[in-house]
Amino acid sequence: MTDIRYLDSLRDRNWERYFIGFCNLDFHQYCHNEEILTQDILECHLDELVDRIIGFIDYVYRPKLRPRLPSHGEGYWVLSMDDILIGLQILGVLILQTGAYLPDIVRRGILYSTLWEYDRKRAWSEPFEDKRKENLARFQDAIINHKRGQSVKITF
Repeated sequence: MTDIRYLDSLRDRNWERYFIGFCNLDFHQYCHNEEILTQDILECHLDELVDRIIGFIDYVYRPKLRPRLPSHGEGYWVLSMDDILIGLQILGVLILQTGAYLPDIVRRGILYSTLWEYDRKRAWSEPFEDKRKENLARFQDAIINHKRGQSVKITF
């Protein structure tokens, strides 16, 4: 329950599905073999993915864009900036796993949203707090030390 991926639409994996589909990969095949998402494939789509995330940010902060969802209904789960920060965390997981380039907007969003001061508002029950803090710290460390071309398996 304290895993970094837990918040991805509370285990529906909407962000992960979105990113994998955006890379023209079948999500079910990816679930059986995550290695089909490679550094080259992710980097080929990364600029456009970041542009889409910026579009979601515009959607959240510009009420005139509502109720129209960005990109023809894609991102129906994006209702707040917190949803976008979770998306950045999931994209960060994929970047770490593939060894892809880490854009600064993704890095900054992850480092901000994985601070305990931010994450604690999720009201984790006391038995899970220490493990969640540990997982956040490990994720932050992996993001801070990320080097393009070096993949890191996320097990937290």
